[in-house]
Amino acid sequence: MIKTILHSISIKEFEILFKKYYSQLCLYAVKYVNNNTIAEEIVQDVFFKIWEKRSSLNIKISVKSYIYMSVRNKCLQYLKHQKIEQSYNKYIDNQAKINTEMPCENIIYEETLDIFNEVLNTLPTHCAQIFILSRFNGLKYSEIANRLSISVKTVEANISKALKLFRAHFPEYQTLRSNVK
Repeated sequence: MIKTILHSISIKEFEILFKKYYSQLCLYAVKYVNNNTIAEEIVQDVFFKIWEKRSSLNIKISVKSYIYMSVRNKCLQYLKHQKIEQSYNKYIDNQAKINTEMPCENIIYEETLDIFNEVLNTLPTHCAQIFILSRFNGLKYSEIANRLSISVKTVEANISKALKLFRAHFPEYQTLRSNVK
């Protein structure tokens, strides 16, 4: 088994590695995401993460295999996120149709949305960011922790804080939820 430790790699060596694989990796990523710009962003992000975490990376396969696997995984994450966005947009479109058909519900929806946004705006910036990444972007707690360089416990604590505040502003939904169980 090959072990590669990148913590001692120089910027010049890393640049050589980048130039050697960048074009090939972009072509590889395009096969997944069907978009040159997105593919380039994914490959650049993978290289950035490798450089950023080089001191703690302990690659047990070849560097080439590791980079290709990282690009593939990042592409799959992107596609998963796209699916979530599409289903959310479809839901919003359906809600818009329903709301135009039922004016009373539209008013309730708008008022609820206003309250929701007010509560979201009262959260500390970091807490709101974590909540949005979790609830709107569909990221797992571990993904949020990695993205923000914080612990999973910090993510959990901020989500709990946000939910507590939302529950306080929407007590009628709390009662509804407990009756459904």
